Amino acid sequence: MDIYLNVSDAEGNTGNNTGKVTINQLISLNVTNTTIPFGSVDLGQESSQVTTTIRNTGNVDIDIKINESLNGGNMTCSGPGSANINTSADTTGIRYNTTDSFVFDETSWRLTQDDDTRDVNWAKNNDASDATPPEYNLYWKIKLPGSGISGTCTTITRISATAS
Repeated sequence: MDIYLNVSDAEGNTGNNTGKVTINQLISLNVTNTTIPFGSVDLGQESSQVTTTIRNTGNVDIDIKINESLNGGNMTCSGPGSANINTSADTTGIRYNTTDSFVFDETSWRLTQDDDTRDVNWAKNNDASDATPPEYNLYWKIKLPGSGISGTCTTITRISATAS
């Protein structure tokens, strides 16, 4: 990037120069809702949609990487004798999408233990006078199996950025 510097001192002397500056790529995001509260969901039922807002705080367009790798692709449930929830099961688990009011089916993205990269092309902030980074939403749903689950179920989901 070319820059032009024009300086003056207290005595009124001025000087200027032109130069090139390299700005390194900064890949960064901010997840504003760090908890995804599905609330109470009956066995065999699907939750209401929950929204997570993500800001592109870097200086490049980004895609996102999402995984649930700390529990081997499972939500751990606290009830006595309870099974865990496989987050990427065919008909149950956790799904997410960038589309509001998405359908929990084979077209929605499954939360897996793998580092899934989603080609979202979320733009950087192109307006240096605007201090608010661009915001984007991820939408989440959970669908429980019909039996075998009880208590509170939790997992940790990692969301990171990669250059588009």
